[in-house]
Parts: sequence; structure tokens; C-alpha cells
Amino acid sequence: MFGLEGFLAYSYGDATSLVDGSSSQNSSQWRGNYNVAGRNTPFAGRSEFAPGGRLIAALIFTCIWNKKKNISTQVTLFYEGRAGLPYSYVYGGSQARNINQETGNTTNNRSLIWIPASASEINLIDTDELTAEEQWLLLDLFIEQDEYLSENRGSYAEKNAARTPFFSQFDLRFSQSFGIKSGRKTNCLEISLDIFNFANLLNAEWGLVYDNPFADRLINFVGYEADGTTPQFTFTDVRIGEERFQINDLTSRWRGRFGVRYTFN
Repeated sequence: MFGLEGFLAYSYGDATSLVDGSSSQNSSQWRGNYNVAGRNTPFAGRSEFAPGGRLIAALIFTCIWNKKKNISTQVTLFYEGRAGLPYSYVYGGSQARNINQETGNTTNNRSLIWIPASASEINLIDTDELTAEEQWLLLDLFIEQDEYLSENRGSYAEKNAARTPFFSQFDLRFSQSFGIKSGRKTNCLEISLDIFNFANLLNAEWGLVYDNPFADRLINFVGYEADGTTPQFTFTDVRIGEERFQINDLTSRWRGRFGVRYTFN
């Protein structure tokens, strides 16, 4: 006797916040404010806890080997696909904390970038490796291949509007149950093997989860022109696509668990 069961479910969630409250101290909450006019003027945007879309599914195969139904085998394949973690595009560079003339001692910058529609909307300067024109070609390519940035040229990046790549993982479970006679009752001995992120066991490039970069420092702010008001920038990051995200070493690895359970009836 055997049977096959399954289910499929989808959920979506979003959340907006002024301050996420992810730190234990008020000074850290202030330093973490994403802004376009300084940390003293925070605004509401997507929360870093917004879950986004999530798809789950499972197939469960059960085989019962005897009429007493106390010897059985079960194999379960579980799938989860989930939107990546939200993050913001901000300015980087050693001078970035001063871009909005902020006051107070802080080493974390949360100034959201202006997404240039053309080279005339950003004042790039030469570096030892790249000219301003070469940097613009790289930046323009980066913006164009990014879905969010390419659709929002000519405006400030929004708080947590981008997400790390969507990820998918499979879990596999095998269990074998035996009936153990104990007096008038039949207890159950179950031996199980769980393999989490099973696809990664088959291929090291599958089942990868990418870390939230917390704030992707895309463009470097390096100072002002002699007039003291015109900002200067550089762009030297040539990574595109998934290359710019760090792989979460723990959750991207396959893991196994062997279990033994004895149930008294």
C-alpha cells in the first residue's frame, strides 16, 4: 500500500518603517537612518524585515509494507523559494559620512545615492587607474544591468528598494518506521535521515544564499570642488550581477541529520 501527497503555497509580505529598531542603542538607530538630507531628516521606506515573496511546496511518498500498518517508509521532498533580503544603495568612500554635512561622531554612512541618467548628472574625477570617462562607462553598464537602478535613473535610490538574488533550496527526508511489540501494545521505532539543501549536495553551485550587504556602497564620495559645494565622485567597482554579493557560507552548504525516535503507544 502506498500513497502520494503534496501541497503548494505562496505568500507575500511587505512592511514600511521609519526606523527599524534593529540596534540596542539610540545612537546606533540614528546612525542607521537612510537619508538624502542628513540623518536628522529620516523618512519612511521598506523595512529591512519585509519578507517579500515566498513559495513552498512538498511531495510526500508513503509506503506501508504490511497489513498491520506498523512498518512503513516515507520519503519527503520539500522546496522553498524566497525573495532576497532588502538593501539600499548608498555612497561609500572615506569622506562619505560628510556628504550631507552631518554632525556627530559616526563611521556609518547611509546617504542614498542619486541614480544618474547621464554622465552630466554625476561629477566623476580621474583616479590612478581610471579616467572619469572610463568610470562613467562602467557605472552606466552597472546601472543598466541592475533592474532597480535602470528603472529609476534621474532620482534618488529608495530605502531598501533593492533585494539580494532570489534563492531556492530543496530538503530531502527519508524515514523508516518499525512496529515494536511491547506486551499488548505496539510501539514505534523510527530511523530518519534529513538532508538540508539537498541540491547543494549534488552541485556546489546550487542552493546558494546571498548575504544582505547591509548597504551597497556603489559610488565613492571623495570630497568637494574648490567651490566647496560641488561633490566629487569615483566609481571603481567592476563587479556585476551576483558577483557583488557574498555567499552565506553556513546556509548555502548542505547539511545532514540522522535521527532515531522511539514512540510509546
